[in-house]
Amino acid sequence: MSLYKISVIIATKDRKDFLLSLIKDLLNQDFGFENFEVCVVDNSSIKVDFINKELVNLNYKYFHKPSFEGPCKMRNFAAEIACGKYLLFLDDDISIKENVLKMYWETINRYNCDWVVGALCKTDWSYNNLNYSVFIKNAFSDISLMKLIALPSCPGLFPTFGFGAGCSLISSKLFKEIGMFDESFDPTAAGEDRNLAMRLLGNNCWGIHNGDIRILHFGVPTGGSRPNGSRVYSLRIHWLLTLKVFVDKSRYLLIKIVFLYDLINTMIKRGPTKDRIRQFYNLVKI
Repeated sequence: MSLYKISVIIATKDRKDFLLSLIKDLLNQDFGFENFEVCVVDNSSIKVDFINKELVNLNYKYFHKPSFEGPCKMRNFAAEIACGKYLLFLDDDISIKENVLKMYWETINRYNCDWVVGALCKTDWSYNNLNYSVFIKNAFSDISLMKLIALPSCPGLFPTFGFGAGCSLISSKLFKEIGMFDESFDPTAAGEDRNLAMRLLGNNCWGIHNGDIRILHFGVPTGGSRPNGSRVYSLRIHWLLTLKVFVDKSRYLLIKIVFLYDLINTMIKRGPTKDRIRQFYNLVKI
């Protein structure tokens, strides 16, 4: 049985000031200290000393692992020892408002989705061009497509086909069942979050991007669990993703053609009713 509703997981390295700032943001959450814990895995060469009496109110776990392991191993390690029903992965160079944890919790429970992605924003709170929740929208399964069509229209809320490793909430059980982050990824490169999204979609899971969960992302160029804070895309990951998208796009196009062919045949034989015209329009539009 889970002790907490949410376990906040933060992988960090040599960003003491930003980490302390994020901890203060978590102390100000209106979610109730009894509902969440914070698990920090620190790859810094020097252990961070937290001299803050307020931390006594926070369910806080700190693990100092000076040997460089990369973000996948760090986050998986924290997930294994976390005691929350859901895992919220956050970057260490962000700032959050006091209602963020509550919004994650309400979104995943209200829409009964498998994961929720927040919106990484620039320092002026506008959307970041590198928002990890934005993914190639052709890479989805039949079940994901049906849920995409069925999801009610809501401002800032839409299905997502990516998993932002620094701004996503997922159930601890599902994360472990799906295989967690692939630790074979090069720690200096990126792609483990997209790889996880592919596996989730392949198992007919679906996620929601909530644009109202805004997270201020500083994008610090130094420190971080990757060398120099970099996210370098490897050619291996690029070509694997390209192949996956091509296969999924072709599969989706074939499904769409079959649906259209069947609908056109029905309209020819039985006539173009109002409902059939609407179905045809919706199929062509998506």
